[in-house]
Amino acid sequence: MKKIIILVLILLTTGCYDYKELNDLAIIPAIGVDYQDNEFIVTFEILNDKKSENINIELAKKTTLVSSRDDDFVTAFENTIKMIPKEAYFYQLKLLILSENLAKHGINNIADYLMRENKINKSFYTVILENGSIEDLLNLNIDNEPVISTAILDLIMKNTTISPVNMNDSFDFLINTILSKGIDITIPSIKIDDDSISLSNIKLFNDFKLVGTLNNSESNTYYILKDEVYNVYYEKDDNVITIYNNKLEINYKNGKITLILKANGSIKNINDDYDLKNDKTYTKLSSIFSKELEEDILDLIKASKDNNSDFLGIGNLIYKKDPNKYESNKWKEIPININVELNINRNGLLYEVIE
Repeated sequence: MKKIIILVLILLTTGCYDYKELNDLAIIPAIGVDYQDNEFIVTFEILNDKKSENINIELAKKTTLVSSRDDDFVTAFENTIKMIPKEAYFYQLKLLILSENLAKHGINNIADYLMRENKINKSFYTVILENGSIEDLLNLNIDNEPVISTAILDLIMKNTTISPVNMNDSFDFLINTILSKGIDITIPSIKIDDDSISLSNIKLFNDFKLVGTLNNSESNTYYILKDEVYNVYYEKDDNVITIYNNKLEINYKNGKITLILKANGSIKNINDDYDLKNDKTYTKLSSIFSKELEEDILDLIKASKDNNSDFLGIGNLIYKKDPNKYESNKWKEIPININVELNINRNGLLYEVIE
């Protein structure tokens, strides 16, 4: 009750002050950073606060873009702020868009500035633009969502192969991960397709630099290994299952790494070589898919080693076990045993294959 009374008093005493203050703010939901010709290009997406004179007509453009460039990121960022006639408001910042060129150049300067600047909210999310420029992306006209940053977040959150983004994907968590010993980050990527945007593959980092990209199969395997994933399609020889309730364990003992994946799966599509009414079919399919998944995990680990990106955190596990003997690239030389315990069941299954 005391909290309610205090809240009411605050509302009564502030009057219209907050509304007036909002009119003086330039609300920035997205920041884009590109790197071209040895210069940083910083672009702000700013929400328009003007309303149409005709109540039945909505403004086609819900945002305004401002941009500035300089060979120093901080200077480019501050110059972009100076171009805004109102006070730049970053506490509703939702998205940081980095071009692939910028990510390859390195994000350490950007991370340092954004993490230190107290006027910027730190719980925004990050995405890599695989093609085109940031300005081209933010100038797209998407019918259902005129605010491009919102469209991008919706695209990631509604992806059927991964769960909605959570706090572990926010920018401050990514940077804390980079600063931890023996673990690298991954960042999802998008691309421009004509006048629309689509999800692309996962980008791999070593320290603060982009070093590689997972292909479609490797990206799918990576999603399967993530605990928060749900309903990932897994296909082999025209047989498709949905994997869920997955749990990954990575253990380090006696100089060896053991990776254990426990998961359930249900049949999504099956060819007519299997009798779905026979319990032995599910045991056989569980064994087949478990072995296939083990091979795909080996391929994913190979991609991790080839790109020198320890996104599974194997080195971090070794460091925690014996920090005094930790060496940055030692994880690449340690044998890894893989054990997949996949149980395929009858959930949601039609016994007869529909031709």
